[in-house]
Amino acid sequence: MHSEARAIEEIEKVISHYNREAIVEEFIDGKELTVGVLGNGNKILDLPVLEIDFSSCKNSGEYFYSWRMKEYQGNTEMGLTRPSIAPRG
Repeated sequence: MHSEARAIEEIEKVISHYNREAIVEEFIDGKELTVGVLGNGNKILDLPVLEIDFSSCKNSGEYFYSWRMKEYQGNTEMGLTRPSIAPRG
């Protein structure tokens, strides 16, 4: 979104639709990194840092790991082919 007014309009739609508060974060252009953590309270295992490559999703308009990407990844009709995930060391 390129304007504050448009952002406020979308936030109000989300709040109205879901009837709850919304989290809004500033988009920071750059590499998308993720870290998995597994555990049961007694033992915790952190997994390696991964970089997510969205180059195969150009036609979808998704360039970050949004809820839409997480929910529909692998859907070729939506252009949300599973992003390549490569370990970073």
